[in-house]
Amino acid sequence: MSDTSVQFRLRASDHASDIDVRLESFKERWVATVSNGHRVETGLGQKARSALTAAVQTLEPRAAAAFLADPELFGVSWRILQAR
Repeated sequence: MSDTSVQFRLRASDHASDIDVRLESFKERWVATVSNGHRVETGLGQKARSALTAAVQTLEPRAAAAFLADPELFGVSWRILQAR
């Protein structure tokens, strides 16, 4: 079972697509699972952001920067901090 689990959706302001994201922590590692409705990709990292970046770049490399700039991530960061 994970220590922390957060689900959310990211939108790229200059793209028409959204991705669904699930971040989970397991001790000292994070797992990010992202889906655009057609594909599901997984990223691993020591921090939530590095796991998310790894997964998003695999799924949508051209839109990765836009997804990672979504203001939704401020709220997600807050939720992660509160859960720990």
